[in-house]
Amino acid sequence: MGPDKFQKISTGDHMDLAHELGRQGPSPSTRTPDGLYIGGGSWLSEPVCPGRSSASLGKPAISNQSCMIWDTLTRLGAWNPIPGQGRLLSVA
Repeated sequence: MGPDKFQKISTGDHMDLAHELGRQGPSPSTRTPDGLYIGGGSWLSEPVCPGRSSASLGKPAISNQSCMIWDTLTRLGAWNPIPGQGRLLSVA
């Protein structure tokens, strides 16, 4: 899907797409993953990662947004766990 179409889809469709692609997982030729990373600068995957995707996969699912938040706060020495925001952001 090109950026011109991708940027026009609804928030709910963004989250559904992130969840569905995460459920598809790796190709059969790769090993079983320990978790799922969903990247993308304009992709609204963060709302679906800590809840729906992690629960249905039985493994942690994180997005580029949560990684950037964790990394930035850690580098600034201001990291504190954020309860209820998925495995990466909820732990020390």
